[in-house]
Amino acid sequence: MKLRLDTETVPALALGKGQRELFAWDSELAGFGLRLQGQRRTYVAQYRAGGRTRRVTLGFTDRLTPTQARAGARKLLARVSLGEDPQDEKAAQRAAAERTFRKVVDVYLATKQSELRSSSFKVTRLYLTGPYFRPLHVMGINKVSHPCRAALCHRSQSQRHYCGRR
Repeated sequence: MKLRLDTETVPALALGKGQRELFAWDSELAGFGLRLQGQRRTYVAQYRAGGRTRRVTLGFTDRLTPTQARAGARKLLARVSLGEDPQDEKAAQRAAAERTFRKVVDVYLATKQSELRSSSFKVTRLYLTGPYFRPLHVMGINKVSHPCRAALCHRSQSQRHYCGRR
């Protein structure tokens, strides 16, 4: 169904008997719409990228006005027309967030446990999981850089020897 989504038409829309979901598309901006699922109403933007149809939720109708949602959809659809794919970017960010320094340390320790003597393994585990590297644990592994490591070296006088400084 196509109609102009505004402050009068959005609250008036309702699911028909037996319907579980309804999309109402805006007649003014192609790809901008309203999704109704039971009592839930969300603004969406839909586009095609890489041969696939993608849909992005912009927000709930109780938090955004139709004008605000239309502006958000316009920005998102402009990015798509410039060749970007917001959903791919989102998926890449999620994947990068999963590869934290802490998870890489855990994998490293799991592989080295059988190779190192027990005392060496304990020291290595303490060093990598202890307070010295703790600020890096939550960072994505691709975000850890030389300045991050240098900042750790200069954190306190007692730990300067790790950088080769006395």
